[in-house]
Amino acid sequence: MEKHQFVLMLEKFNLLLEELAEIRSRIIDVETVIKERSVPMVEHTGPEKVEVVNIKGECLTDTELISFLEEENKKCRYTGNCIFRLSTTRRGWRLHETSKPQGCPTVREAITSALLIRDYNLHRGKKEKE
Repeated sequence: MEKHQFVLMLEKFNLLLEELAEIRSRIIDVETVIKERSVPMVEHTGPEKVEVVNIKGECLTDTELISFLEEENKKCRYTGNCIFRLSTTRRGWRLHETSKPQGCPTVREAITSALLIRDYNLHRGKKEKE
């Protein structure tokens, strides 16, 4: 390799190092902003109560949380019908848009439907034990 080619490669390498340093400084800047702005998003205050806080440190109400889901559901990314159900693979529960006929037009209705079904099953189970 000639001296001239080596010098050109070294210059390119130095430019790449400078670009890398610039990228690293941007990453550090973003991490700093995130750390400075971060507040606990979910704070457990007891077995029944969970406090959700926005970026401004304001507590969000259950109504605001459900309303957010309602707004997302209204966008009808799939069907606009919502269902709350247990996972078919036994990995928890699901609240999502669905094409199933049991789907409800709103998130609130889907949750209400799931609660009514649960209450019915609990009541039925008590009667069967008697």
